[in-house]
Amino acid sequence: MFNEDKTKDDLIRLPTHHIETDDAFYFAYKYSRRNEPGIAEEKRWLINESAGLGLGE
Repeated sequence: MFNEDKTKDDLIRLPTHHIETDDAFYFAYKYSRRNEPGIAEEKRWLINESAGLGLGE
């Protein structure tokens, strides 16, 4: 979900219950788009968020 604060372009976490699973999630994008600034920013954000949860890369 997007932040309702119109001055920020950040994504925000929705309040949910924490459930432990063995699921894996992947951030997929076309190889030809790997150097686009938006792709790099989203990848960096996901890595930082997962590190904050103790999930690593």
